[in-house]
Amino acid sequence: MDLIEGILRFFSKAKEIFANIQVELCSVAKHKDSLMRRGLLNDAIHNVDLIRWFCGGKVNDVSAVAEYDDPWIEKCLAATMKFSTGAIGILLMNRSSGQSLEISEFHGGKKSVIIDYPKKVEVLTSDKKEYFDFKAKDWSWAINMPWLTGFVQEFEHFFRCIELG
Repeated sequence: MDLIEGILRFFSKAKEIFANIQVELCSVAKHKDSLMRRGLLNDAIHNVDLIRWFCGGKVNDVSAVAEYDDPWIEKCLAATMKFSTGAIGILLMNRSSGQSLEISEFHGGKKSVIIDYPKKVEVLTSDKKEYFDFKAKDWSWAINMPWLTGFVQEFEHFFRCIELG
């Protein structure tokens, strides 16, 4: 399993649950404990893609605010997006949190899915809670990665596609 497949396991589970249900609210928070990497270009773009995938439709309105001393290194960022489907997407990022955290929430149709990446997926309804934990074997594809959610395998996959294309 490569990087793309590993990440898709988490979010495909949530997407399956909302296959016939419109997501009404999607919140994606990605926090780190370091200002060393630019948050908006390195991480937020991927989270905006995730929000758009779940909310569907066109983005009709965006509102955002960021805090920074250096315009190339945001300390924190908050953005809301209103979609033509009626869904609302929220993006939150902080670069001086206690530790790295990535939590995504999807709500609608009396269902909620919470992804605490890379640990677990929770599916919640008014009468039931289900948990899908990811064990070490689920991360076997990441053993040689310099960072837990780095891009080594993603680049390798990209170059394989170019070679085959």
